Amino acid sequence: MRLFLAFSPSGPESRAIYNARERITGVDEGPLRWVPADNWHVTVSFLGEVAEHLLGALAELVEPVTASCGRLSLKLDQLVWFPDVAKARLLALTGEP
Repeated sequence: MRLFLAFSPSGPESRAIYNARERITGVDEGPLRWVPADNWHVTVSFLGEVAEHLLGALAELVEPVTASCGRLSLKLDQLVWFPDVAKARLLALTGEP
């Protein structure tokens, strides 16, 4: 199973991103579709393929870290097509490091 660690933007931030999305014009979306704002997230770390039998141990490792996280601040930087504009499958906002 492909896994990643992520967090969801809060309500006001999510609405701001959604409103910005509505202003994108002249983009040939091709087979792309917009996912609902409830599914938006900020990927912190892509873990890749993880065997199902390791999920419990992974959860035990990650839970104390996520429980101790407070509010985060992230400045969004630019729009990026993945894997590239010619074969775009995903339009993402990137953040400053």
